[in-house]
Amino acid sequence: MDERVIQFRVGVVVLAAGLITGILVFVFGTIPNLTSGRYTLHIKFPAAPGVAVDTPVRKSGVPIGKVTKVELLDEGGVLLTLRIEDQYRLRLNEKPRIGVASLVTGDASLEFIRRNREDLIREFDQLKGNKNGELDDSEDLASQQLLQDGDYLQNGQVTSDPLEVLVNLEDDMSSAFTSIQRAGDNVAR
Repeated sequence: MDERVIQFRVGVVVLAAGLITGILVFVFGTIPNLTSGRYTLHIKFPAAPGVAVDTPVRKSGVPIGKVTKVELLDEGGVLLTLRIEDQYRLRLNEKPRIGVASLVTGDASLEFIRRNREDLIREFDQLKGNKNGELDDSEDLASQQLLQDGDYLQNGQVTSDPLEVLVNLEDDMSSAFTSIQRAGDNVAR
């Protein structure tokens, strides 16, 4: 075959491979989603174990965004900047919580969960000057307001590391077994 024909065919194969690679990268999401908008949230946590840029943000287990910046604060704590996809709206009655996404890898996950009733009462029960231990209709509506682009939250929560809980449980079990052994010795006498 002619040398030019072979070069042309090699060039076509290289272009086709590059095009297919680009399509697969776009389809499987390595490139950020360019079709939807995003909004930014800033959240202060007392600590952020395992959190780094690109840590997933979830709501009800569904990925809704990513951490874009992790900043250690001089006065203590960590400020996380999140980018949330516009189609997922978060409310004031939800709180961010950092937990362990995988025991094997130790990867962190940031998830928004519904706040318990006591938290909501503590924060929203005094809006109209009548602190009565219950949420009035207006206070309940205030707790359901949507978070806006650029909002700053200070109520970040960090869950316990499951491995740390197991280590603490081991210490408790050791003392429990010692007590059982002493009780058995006293009964045997």
